[in-house]
Amino acid sequence: PLGATRMRVTMKYNGSPASCETFAYGEVEDYTVNVVEPSITYCNSKGKNSNYEWIEKIRIGNFRESSGKNGGYADLTSRIIPISIGGPIPVTLTPGFSGTLYDEYWKIWIDLNVDGDFDDAGELVFDAGTLSKSIVTGNIVLPITVVPVETRLRISMKYNGAQTSCEVYSYGEVEDYTVNIGGVGKQATAIIEDIGDDEHFVIYPNPGKYDFVTVDLNWLRSNHELQLKVFDLTGKLVRIDFLNSGKLKYFLPISNLNNGIYKVVVTDGLTHKSLKLAVIR
Repeated sequence: PLGATRMRVTMKYNGSPASCETFAYGEVEDYTVNVVEPSITYCNSKGKNSNYEWIEKIRIGNFRESSGKNGGYADLTSRIIPISIGGPIPVTLTPGFSGTLYDEYWKIWIDLNVDGDFDDAGELVFDAGTLSKSIVTGNIVLPITVVPVETRLRISMKYNGAQTSCEVYSYGEVEDYTVNIGGVGKQATAIIEDIGDDEHFVIYPNPGKYDFVTVDLNWLRSNHELQLKVFDLTGKLVRIDFLNSGKLKYFLPISNLNNGIYKVVVTDGLTHKSLKLAVIR
């Protein structure tokens, strides 16, 4: 979660300290640490001239954008493209032309490890492989090692040749978006209903806005198999999942749920912990 929190540094003589221990020799210091959004600057890439050809519109999964001509580059990172983990994501890329139809080359990159570049293995997620004067279709296939993250996606359309992720070329256009992989989002406060004792779990983002929300079980300590149940406000059970108690996070699909408030209950067969989840898309 973003914001201020406590950091404790402990130095203990002749042994390993616990976080709340008072020991004979050594010292403890407490600080405030402020968790902030990382500041990442991406390389420039654009078409110097987009008078003759440009990115007219795109479709990635269920996301659509008709941006039209943008002078060679468009920062559309306020637009969030949700992508589910698992399986190919269909892509449709449509060029725009002022008159003559030109040969264009399309590529898409995603900064999967959020390090500010598109140079790592697997980050070129779509390569048309050939020039085309018309609509290009295909699929984005993410590496099997991908983890849920919100990061940068870059689409590039270049005239008459293949491009790199940081290239400034003569004719064509580049667009940058934000992509949300696996429904991860900025941490929000879950509305805890009946946590019991000091053990509970959290869901984020809450309200849920994408195909998945993250259920963080780190604070729900149990040696038993866990069950996750989702109820609507009428009390109807709409989903049940069996969870491995050793797994700290579970990605709960919500794309098949209607907008509304749902009650999520996690039980270990002995006790139950519950909270409310609002689904908004």
